[in-house]
Amino acid sequence: ELPPLLLGKYANNDNITIMQVMVESMNKVIANGSIVAVLTGLTINDLNNGDIVVFTKNNHYTIKRFYYNSHHVVLRPDSTDFEFIDISYTIEDAKDLPLYGKVVMYNVVL
Repeated sequence: ELPPLLLGKYANNDNITIMQVMVESMNKVIANGSIVAVLTGLTINDLNNGDIVVFTKNNHYTIKRFYYNSHHVVLRPDSTDFEFIDISYTIEDAKDLPLYGKVVMYNVVL
């Protein structure tokens, strides 16, 4: 449970899920082990370029930046580890994008 102060306008929102990041795919922005608040119940039409999203792939959650244009949707890592690469979908295939939600808060420990 997180204090409402940390969640700001998302405090007491029933569509917020708290998750722990357990991957290095966004380590330039969100360190492995960080806690994120994810707004669920969205579609790709609710997203903007550059949003950080959580989606499911092969029964695992992963976190990437979301980018789109009239032809493609790209899920892009923001990582120092070059093992993580872009995942690209055509607009038609993106309709079935296994979107879990959009990151609306994350913690950073220095």
